[in-house]
Amino acid sequence: MKVNVGLTHRVHLISTLPVEGDFISLTIKKDILEKVNLTQKEITDWEIKFLGDGRITWNADKVKKIEIQFTDVETEMIKSILTNLNNEKKLTEQSYELYDMFIANPKL
Repeated sequence: MKVNVGLTHRVHLISTLPVEGDFISLTIKKDILEKVNLTQKEITDWEIKFLGDGRITWNADKVKKIEIQFTDVETEMIKSILTNLNNEKKLTEQSYELYDMFIANPKL
C-alpha cells in the first residue's frame, strides 16, 4: 500500500507500533520504522524541536508529505493494530486519522 503521509502521521504511526511481540512482529515493526522514522536532514530542514514534555514542534511551512510504500505484511500489521484500537474504543484523534487512511478510506 502506498500512502502520502505528513509528519504527524509518521509520529503517531511510530507511537502505535507494539513495544513487545514475537520475533516476526518485531522484525516487521523494525522495517516500518525504517520507512517512517525522521531523518537528521528532516529534523534540521523542518526545524523540528523535541520538547521536554513529549511534544514536538516544527515549521509547518517547511514540512512536506512523503510517499511511503508499505509491503502487504506491513500494511496488515498496521491495519491490525488500528482495528484493535478501534474495537477497544481506544482510537485517539491522531490514530483516527491513521485509521481513516489505512482502513476506512484507503487510497490503493
